[in-house]
Order: sequence, then C-alpha cells, then structure tokens
Amino acid sequence: MFGMSLFYEVFEIIKQWKPQQKYSNELEYRNDLMDFIYNKLNYSGNIFFGNRSILVRKEDGRGLCDIAVGNRQVGIELKKDLKSKSQINRLQGQIDDYEDDYKEGIIIVLVGNVNKYVENELRHKLQKKLNKSNVFGLQQFRIKLINKSDNNIRKSTRKPEQKPQNIFGLKFNPFG
Repeated sequence: MFGMSLFYEVFEIIKQWKPQQKYSNELEYRNDLMDFIYNKLNYSGNIFFGNRSILVRKEDGRGLCDIAVGNRQVGIELKKDLKSKSQINRLQGQIDDYEDDYKEGIIIVLVGNVNKYVENELRHKLQKKLNKSNVFGLQQFRIKLINKSDNNIRKSTRKPEQKPQNIFGLKFNPFG
C-alpha cells in the first residue's frame, strides 16, 4: 500500500486474515499466516507497480518472533491458547528481547482458545509498556495485538423461528 509503513501494511493484512481451519498447533497457524502475508504483500495485482519481493520468513531460534517480514523490519509473534498470567509474563519477556531485533515493531496474533480476561490483562500491560517507551510523544517501537482466536469469531445473532401455535397462527389456551 502506497505511503504506508511496512508495519501498518502488515497489520492491516493480518486483520484481513482468517485461518483456513482450526489447527492443533501454533506452527500450522504460522504457516497459514505466512502464506497469506506473503501473497498479499508480493502479489498485489497492481498493473502500475507490478509484483514486489518482500521477504516473509519463519524465524528460528530463541529470542526471535515466529515470523519476520522485510529485513527484520516487522516481527510477528503468534500465541495459541493464551489462558494464564504466567503466559503473559513470558510473552512480556519475549517482547523485551524483540525490541532490539525488529526495526518497526512487533505484532502479536492470538489464535486458538484465548481467555478474554487474560487477553484484557495483556492489552493493559502492553499499553503501559508503550506509554513508558514514548519519548517526547514519538513512539520508538510499535506493538499491536490482534485477536484471531476461535472465541473471537462472532456468533450468529439470528433468533430461532417461532412456530405458530395452530394453523391460523393464533395462540390457543384451553384454560382461558
């Protein structure tokens, strides 16, 4: 997308992503998301600008995100089945490590079954961290959180059809 930083372009792409299915592990979600990001970034179908060649790769090793975009400009960390405070604390430590490795920032993507209260606590802690990292109103490092978990999918709000009480649609009360 023209004029947009790679970080925000990737963020907008992830917002569009819907996992192909419910996967049993984080690696399958990672591969699905990597394919989606790669195709959206590199095959725009724009006849004026043509296709691009932006690197999207899985990261290997401790202290790195699950996916890197660009030349480690954007890191993407997936978290499947986030349910506890200890998982949040571990994630906070990971984020601290990532600040030196990804130039524009990281995007945390929640998948699987996520406890809404744990998600809310994570959002609160991330916001506190961002408020501390602002220097003269300029944010040096960006962190965004996207919930793509199973329990974040909106359920149908359709009301069940009401069947008439008799063939004329009138209520019948034998005692009344």
